[in-house]
This record gives sequence, structure tokens and C-alpha cells, in this order.
Amino acid sequence: MNRRTGRVRPGARRALLAVATLTVAALALTFLWRPLYHWWRGPPPTLPATSFDWQPRISPLAGDGHRGLRDGHLLQARFDEPWGLVRGPDGSLFVADGGEANRIRRIAPDGSVSTFAGSDEGFADGIGAAAKFHTPSSLAIDRLGNLYVADTGNHAIRRISRDGRVTTLAGTGIPGFRDGEGALAQFRAPMGVAVDAGGRVYVADTWNDRIRVIEADGRVRTLAGGDVPGLAGGRGEAARFDTPTAIAATGDGRLWIADTGNRALRWIDAAGAVHTWRAAAWDAPEPSRPLALAASHDGVLYVSELSPGRVLQVSADGRSRVLAGGGVPWFARPAGLWLEIDGSLLLADAAGHRLHRIAPRAAGAPGNGPIGPSPARVLPDTAQRWPFAPQDGWHEVVGTLGEVRGNFSGESRSHLHNGLDVRADVGT
Repeated sequence: MNRRTGRVRPGARRALLAVATLTVAALALTFLWRPLYHWWRGPPPTLPATSFDWQPRISPLAGDGHRGLRDGHLLQARFDEPWGLVRGPDGSLFVADGGEANRIRRIAPDGSVSTFAGSDEGFADGIGAAAKFHTPSSLAIDRLGNLYVADTGNHAIRRISRDGRVTTLAGTGIPGFRDGEGALAQFRAPMGVAVDAGGRVYVADTWNDRIRVIEADGRVRTLAGGDVPGLAGGRGEAARFDTPTAIAATGDGRLWIADTGNRALRWIDAAGAVHTWRAAAWDAPEPSRPLALAASHDGVLYVSELSPGRVLQVSADGRSRVLAGGGVPWFARPAGLWLEIDGSLLLADAAGHRLHRIAPRAAGAPGNGPIGPSPARVLPDTAQRWPFAPQDGWHEVVGTLGEVRGNFSGESRSHLHNGLDVRADVGT
């Protein structure tokens, strides 16, 4: 400072500005480092290599095994059809609850379950209960804590900010296929969604049999897949999928796809070429109707199956093993997976109406917790058309609707539920 004029010299002014800038940056990093570290899906140097021989213990996380919509504490809460799940920056666990719920539920760090967004079935943006969903499936989260929802019944991809504001990222609400600007793009019952480190949103466009990507500028383009279902590698439209339901982005640039209709695990490399994963050994298990995916920091993949309800651990080099559900009991419909930073696995069992934690079994630990729907759950009210005593007598066989993720417009592929597909006129 010039003592005579009281003015700060230009050099000193620049130095003060630099110090102030560094101070602000340091404070910002203090607040941002933890969430950025936690949600960066690349390989932090402190994380150990994923073990390929750990023995699991399955414990209950939330839900009492009864179908319903009830807030409360963990095991007293009820879920209708829990599907996708992700961990938020504040430690909350978010769950896409489909079925009759059509909500995004939040499990706070204190264990309380509440509704974060959504209300009655519909298609509306807004904050909290003002927003509406229709059969939400997979969830993904970006570095800033924004949630992305594959809103299957609305044929759209939705975004939820950290304060619960729901907006439509892409999709018109009308089923179809169209690339281009997000507000004009069309999907057909998308079920899988993932976000990479660059903020690109990848979509398993299930009934279009394609993999789509929403760029940072909001434009939608097709990454792979063509007009008809099939099983073929290659790039772009030459590749073929059949009912892809889940997608996971890894730090090495790969995209893993649960290609449910093909009963296959597929992956797309950084150059856009599609490959099919194969087990290295003839007796190694391969996924049967894969339904959900979770990827570790070092390329190990966890895969759940629509049937027979197992969870597999697989690696890019062809190793595979059954982690859980290889015997009795198995999961009813393991529809969502989330890998915690400590290596434990969270699982949403849609038809069991429960959430589970799968973690390494400690010495002396008790057995697995309850799996599947509660034996005391209320059966559907079928006006005595359900089979009843005597169990070995003659009874009418009827079908009851499960949560259906399909369009029934003449195609005969799986509708992703474990019941019977019975036409309304025949059922009546």
C-alpha cells in the first residue's frame, strides 16, 4: 500500500486476489471432497482389489415382506415393488418403488423411510408429492447428487435435484423411437439408466432393444441396437439386443448391459463395439435372464437374475461364481443392486418387498435373515377363485396380474414378472 495515497499497489492487489481465490477454493474443496470422492466411480487408490472368494451373509435392510406403501423405520416400513436403488451424498438411500406406489422413497441415515418424490400414478414434473411417475425402474446418480429415473411407464428419463424437484430430461410420455433434442426424443419402456463421470446418461431402452445416450447438452442419440431384437455384436445399428433391462458404466469406459431377452451379459467398449461376455470355464455359471447390475471400481461385476433369483459375481476375464441364491432360499425378483464403498452389496427384491444387505460373513455370525415375501402376507382377494382346501382336489387355475413392464402390442416376449400372462377376456 502506498502510505501517501492510501492506495493498494497493483502487484499487492494481485497477490491479495490470489490469496483470496486460493482460500475460497480450499474451503470449497473441504465441503465437496467427500461427496465427490464417494460418487466418483473410478478407482480411488485407497480401495483394495475386490475379492473373488468372499462368503456372503444376507441380512434384512428394510421392508417387512408385505406389499404396501408405509413409511416408518427400516423393518416396519413397507414397499410395493422396490426396484432401483442408489446412495445419495448425505448417506441417504433412494429406492424406486414401482407397483402401486409409483414413488421414489428415501431411507435417511437415521433409518427412517419417507417419500422423496412422487404420489399417484401419472406424468408430471414438480417438487416432492407434486411430481408423478408411472412404474419407475432403475436409478442412477451423478457427482452433484442429482438422481436419474428410468420412468418406464411414462417412456421417459426423469431427473430429481437434491431438493426433490423432478424434471423430465428426455422423452415425451408417448412410446416410440426418435433421437434428437430431449424434449422431442422418444423411448419405449426404458428400464435401465446409468451416468458416467462426464455426465452422460446412458439408457437401456428396453422395448426398443437399443442402448441410447443423453449427452450433456440434452440431445439423445442411439449408441447401439437396431429395429428388431437379436443377438449380434458390432457397432451401432449392426449390433442387436433383446429386451435390455439394466446398464452399468465402469471407470475403464465400458458399458455393461443386462440383455435379459438373450439371457446374456453384454458390454460395449470405448470405441462403441458390442461384445458378449462368456465364462472362461465350461462349468462356470453364466447369467440366466440378467436383470440388475452393479460394477466395482476394479471391473468386477455383480449380476442379479430374474430367474432363478441368484446373484452372480463375474469379471471381464471370464471368471464367475454364484454369490447368493444358489440353493434355497433364493430371491423372489432381485431387481436392483448397489455396491457400497466398503464392498458390501445392497439388493432390492421387488417381489419379496424387501431390501437386503449382502456382506462378507464374519466368524460366528448368525445365519441369513428372512428372504422373500413374508409368509403372513395377505393374498389377493379373488372371491374364492384362488386354490383352496383340499389341496389335492380339483380347482380352477386363474392368473393374477403382477407388475407388468411391457406393451402387449402383439409381441410375445417376457413381460418381466413371474406370474402368468392371461388375456383379460380369457381370465374373465
